[in-house]
Amino acid sequence: MEGANYRIDPNEIVLGLVKNPIVYLRIVGILFSIIVFGCLADKAYDNNDVCLINNSNACNFGIAVGVIGMVMCLGFFTKDLIYIILKQNRIRGILLLVDAAAYAFWGFFWFVSFCFMADQWRRVNSSRRDVFEELYGKSAINNIQAAIAFTFFNILIWVSKYIRIRTTYPFKFNF
Repeated sequence: MEGANYRIDPNEIVLGLVKNPIVYLRIVGILFSIIVFGCLADKAYDNNDVCLINNSNACNFGIAVGVIGMVMCLGFFTKDLIYIILKQNRIRGILLLVDAAAYAFWGFFWFVSFCFMADQWRRVNSSRRDVFEELYGKSAINNIQAAIAFTFFNILIWVSKYIRIRTTYPFKFNF
């Protein structure tokens, strides 16, 4: 096979990753996802494993979106490595299309997660928050608020990744 005879230069791979701003957005997305599911998994449940965010499934949903978002970022980081190595434009175009679709889709999930958690936290009345603070400390409330804030920041990260790919690589659909 003619295309199989090329050599892979490790410097080209490293430079390709360093020059790509999407890689930095992925790293920030990984960190924000870890913060979201870490805050929720650590202090968002009481001693009976009931979510402190209005006894709802907002904690479970936030943890699931955070973990899957982190795994997606790691998977797409691997895709970046493959993208640099590949020389076939058709496969590169398919990878970029999948990348952009996943960013738009998961950005929407971050938005739904943010709206759900923020609404459920809004419904918790102030007297109940005082009880939380008394029983579990201020750190439980801070963790829930941090998870909600970083869920919002993840919306910005995932949408900016989508916009970056769409503006850098304009797609043409020829069917």
